[in-house]
Amino acid sequence: MNELANSSTSGGSVFTGPPPAVTAEKLSKTYGSVRACDEVDIELVRGEIHGVLGENGAGKSTLMKMLIGLVLPDKGSIAVDGKPVTIRDPLDAADLGIGMVHQHFSLVEALTVWENVALGDNSRLDKSRIRDRVAELSHEYGLDVNPDDRVEDLPVGMRQRVELLKCLRRDPSVLILDEPTSVLTPEESEQLFDSLRKVVGEENRAVALVSHRLSEILHATDRITIMRNGAVIDRCLTKDTDANSLARSMVGREVGLSYSGLGNSSKDSAIKVKSEPGDESEKIKEEFLLELQGITTSSTLGVRELNDFSLGVRQGEIFGIAGVEGNGQSSLVEVLSGLKRVSSGSVLLNGIKIPPNRFGQLAKKGVAVIPEDRHDSGVILGMSVSENLLPMVF
Repeated sequence: MNELANSSTSGGSVFTGPPPAVTAEKLSKTYGSVRACDEVDIELVRGEIHGVLGENGAGKSTLMKMLIGLVLPDKGSIAVDGKPVTIRDPLDAADLGIGMVHQHFSLVEALTVWENVALGDNSRLDKSRIRDRVAELSHEYGLDVNPDDRVEDLPVGMRQRVELLKCLRRDPSVLILDEPTSVLTPEESEQLFDSLRKVVGEENRAVALVSHRLSEILHATDRITIMRNGAVIDRCLTKDTDANSLARSMVGREVGLSYSGLGNSSKDSAIKVKSEPGDESEKIKEEFLLELQGITTSSTLGVRELNDFSLGVRQGEIFGIAGVEGNGQSSLVEVLSGLKRVSSGSVLLNGIKIPPNRFGQLAKKGVAVIPEDRHDSGVILGMSVSENLLPMVF
């Protein structure tokens, strides 16, 4: 791709001047027969946002977990500011100025935002000081989080913001972001990266942005490391590449792309579908396969979530529901999962009413739900794949 493309096999640094904030050489980690990381080299430089790009399962998160001390490498070395270090746990990493915002949350839901941010402090607890700092960071990064909100009452997008605040409050010199925008809107993502760009430049921090989203990698980073099957496949300067080249390196073949995202206007979206005469899509039945009539729900605090909500989905169609996080989408999914009590309204399948407050009835009739957070409500992490696939008994 450019002069950095083959640096992963050269064994030497690709940078000149002061040593990078973090240098990792030949980091490897194997789980049974799976090689999650295979002699991976990476350098995180102050004043830059370094994109780590790859498909799911490429080894990105495992690499970052070795840098933060959550996973111990089988072999390889890590240096901070040119000095070899051993990172045995996240406390070691924090002492070295390395912080990480994880893809999956590590919050205590019964506590408030400021209490979660304060967890792990060794100093005397000062509620006013911590609340003020949370509010300051929230304003600086455009995160809009109330320090006194209880985490269990927050939607997923807001919880991601709390994770960011937890990390930023400790003022790390190296900040690792693992899929930080998975539950943020494009506008929120762009605002976050603009704030990060300002901090990286003014405070000389190093940032690693882990993602599989080409648009945000191209928009936010200075250089890119691309991983596939646990190994570094390519490296490049962001200014010297494009989405097609990155996609080809990610998957190992040519990929036809058409998307809009960060830094792209709506006119850049070129995916269009046109029905031809006689297309089956024109023969969709008028009757609703799934219908919600006047559904109303409230939170545990009595806050109205769905207010006389109705929709109808016909056979043969994909029905899109759009909205900023926290406007009722999660409650709607919980209603269809049988996990949210309905105070009024009806749910119908093929015109037949299904009791919405009887757990399992919708699933028994054929309504399947894929949740937004697979770790929280999609799978049981301590069980095997086959055990998770066992059918539910109603």
